[in-house]
Order: sequence, then structure tokens, then C-alpha cells
Amino acid sequence: MVRNPVRKNKLRSTLIIVIFATLPCYLLGMIVLWIGNSVINQQNITPTVTVTATLDPWGGIPTATLPPIPTSPVIPTATPTITLTPTATITYVIPSNTPTNTLTNTFTPTVTETPTATETTVVVETTSTP
Repeated sequence: MVRNPVRKNKLRSTLIIVIFATLPCYLLGMIVLWIGNSVINQQNITPTVTVTATLDPWGGIPTATLPPIPTSPVIPTATPTITLTPTATITYVIPSNTPTNTLTNTFTPTVTETPTATETTVVVETTSTP
């Protein structure tokens, strides 16, 4: 046991700092477990077809039921159907500002006509000096 009061106070303050430093980790772990369990518990209900055989009360072998007679009238019945309901989807990706390219004007060279050589006559004046 620590008998020096200064060392005892230092140990106490160190342990209190460690406790407060680990509290965010515990809280974050509980939040992750809570979100994970809520995602797992959201299961989709899918209809399944099951075939059951019933024994004949008179001791016969189970047989398939007969198809409906074509001459019997069709009676509409209200049958419950399973419909999907829209649910909110959780997005775990944080959106960011991604720069997009913008169109800019570019230099387009134009074709210019090249001069052609033509034959011309030139008059040259000559002067004589006395």
C-alpha cells in the first residue's frame, strides 16, 4: 500500500484520468452494438410454401386434392397478400465535396488561305548620271 500522501494523490488522479479517458470508448461500443442489433432485427418476411398431408379419417392413403371442375362458377374471395412497405435505408458513407470538371472554351485553329505566287511585270526606271 502507498503510504506517502503525495504518491497516493498522484495514483488517485491517474486512475481517475484513465477512467474518464475510457468512457468514450465504452459509449461508442454500446452505440455500435445498438445499431448492429437494430439492423439484424429488421428481417424481410418472405412467404414460404409448405405442403402438408392429412390422413383420411377412414384410414385411406393421403391423396392430392382434385382440381376444380371447369363448369363451377369462379367466386372471388378476398385473400390477404403480402406487400412490401418502403423503409428508410441507413447510409454509413459521409458525402464529400468532390470537384467536378467544368467545360472551358478551347482554341480551335482556323484554316487560312496561303498566298500563291503570281507573275507580275515590273517597270524599272534607269537614270544616268553625267
